[in-house]
Amino acid sequence: APLVEPDASEVRLLQLVDGDGGLLLGSGEKASQLATKLNRGVTKAVFLAILRQSRADPLSQFVESGGLRSLGKWLVEDDDEELGLLVLKTLLAPIPVTKRAIRSSGIGKIVKRLREGSSQMREMCAKVMDDWVKSVGDERVEEPTKQQQSSVVVVSAASKPLSSDPLASALTKTKSNTTRIERAE
Repeated sequence: APLVEPDASEVRLLQLVDGDGGLLLGSGEKASQLATKLNRGVTKAVFLAILRQSRADPLSQFVESGGLRSLGKWLVEDDDEELGLLVLKTLLAPIPVTKRAIRSSGIGKIVKRLREGSSQMREMCAKVMDDWVKSVGDERVEEPTKQQQSSVVVVSAASKPLSSDPLASALTKTKSNTTRIERAE
């Protein structure tokens, strides 16, 4: 018998872990939803370790599904500096963040406020912010209009261009190695 009986959230978390200790492919959205329900500090620490072991695809899904919001909430609500430092260390891991994800989750403001904490916390916050500036510093962030949302299709650079589409008017390479196809109206 286990030394500690896992709660329902911990059991669900274990179902999302691959053989390497990271998130299973395709489980990023479920992990993001589950992160909102974790309440024990030890479980959150395990969750953060799993994120640090995860591959890019499930991490991207986690971020796109609002996972940074949960991590930010943990930083604000948990009065545990050790957990806060673990969250910040996880943010330094190769989590694929975008300016949009940082802004929409509010985690950028939270990290900025945490710089007023202990020297360890200040140092870790500075590293996270420097890392974000390096990785997304020149990325343009503009909220697309409704018309732009319906007229822009993003496809992987590895996929074939839609040259047979008569509406495709311009191809531009973006920093994230995707191709943007803007349709003429």
